[in-house]
Amino acid sequence: MNNNNNIKLPPITNKPLKDAMLKLKQGGEQEFIQELLKARLLCPAMIEGMNTPPVPDADGKVKLEGKLKLFVLNAKDGKSYLMAFTDMEELKKWRVQEKEQVVIWGLPQYTGVLTKEDCPHEGFVINPFGENVIVHREYLKKMKNNIMQLSKPFVFGAPKEEELMEDDGTFPAGMIQALRDYMEQSGDVIKAYLLDMVKEDEQDYLMVVQTTENPKYLFPCINNAAEPYLGDKKLNIVPYGTELANAVIQGKKPIFIKKR
Repeated sequence: MNNNNNIKLPPITNKPLKDAMLKLKQGGEQEFIQELLKARLLCPAMIEGMNTPPVPDADGKVKLEGKLKLFVLNAKDGKSYLMAFTDMEELKKWRVQEKEQVVIWGLPQYTGVLTKEDCPHEGFVINPFGENVIVHREYLKKMKNNIMQLSKPFVFGAPKEEELMEDDGTFPAGMIQALRDYMEQSGDVIKAYLLDMVKEDEQDYLMVVQTTENPKYLFPCINNAAEPYLGDKKLNIVPYGTELANAVIQGKKPIFIKKR
């Protein structure tokens, strides 16, 4: 077994975005938007009610209904904003709670949440205790179609079969292919997504799986396929279609789609 305890993934720094944010006052809006479209941002969140591995109830049924709670910043005027941080140092200027996790989102994820009709927030603020740049909800509504077209790493809506997420080095080498090989062989997975999450300086992974099989039996097998690549990290697996899954996969490409 290959126990990669020393896996060190590249940190998220977003230096080009931070440089562009500093130029905003001099009229560098276009450069800022271009960099924001490519950025991977740290979004403070907490995943509540998620059990891994799945736990059956007295009738043998499995219920995995996690909920993603996003932390917000309340301004003095009573308006609220989602938060986005370019790197861990900026995040620490806010706070890091013991049970807090951070989901890694791009502009499409923020757009998907903030353009919903029932969303109470005014937008999102990048580095609120640093550069403090606000992206307003009304702007996102106006630019939503352009964001969908220009954000090449992210695609809204149901992806076509050829639109799988590329292995760009975000995850340990070989893990995505090992997961794909297992899911292809098992025949029980319809679609699967893989995301990275951060808790302080530690990195965990979250997987969303659509399946025809009972998660009680399938999810531990998927975890076994990933285990040689995890090192001291953890793979959390939740079912497709839950509130948590719908929140985190918005705008993401799957790593696997079952061939028809």
